[in-house]
Amino acid sequence: MIDYDAVWQQLENNAGRTFTTSRGLEFTYSVIGHEMKISRKEKSITYSTVCLALDNAELLNYSVKGPKALKVFGASYLYPVLLDLGIIHVPDKAARRGSQRWQICTLFAEVQQLSVQRRTMLLRGAMAQRSTMLLRGAIVPRKAMSRK
Repeated sequence: MIDYDAVWQQLENNAGRTFTTSRGLEFTYSVIGHEMKISRKEKSITYSTVCLALDNAELLNYSVKGPKALKVFGASYLYPVLLDLGIIHVPDKAARRGSQRWQICTLFAEVQQLSVQRRTMLLRGAMAQRSTMLLRGAIVPRKAMSRK
């Protein structure tokens, strides 16, 4: 059984630090009374919501795949904070998938910084590569794939 007050005390101690959501958005939070005020949101996360998230995490043996598994309002902000505090952890398979997502987000950010001309050249190269793979039969067009 987890001590809610001890976790809330840890949340208060870490208020003002910068955290990153699983989608790569940075945020901070402040604690006022029994509410966490997130810098990116108008609404706040209450003490009872944090308790509910901890109860849901306990049902999963604190091995939480992602924010949705917490099943509470503000889970996308609670998830990285609880991970950082070491209260929850990511299962191995989900950690690998998250790592791939982070690599894609980083690559996307790098591509956005390129000039329009360079992006166009990269896109044409990717489209040419896809066309070649289609001709070789290495990939199947989406329309040809059957849905079950």
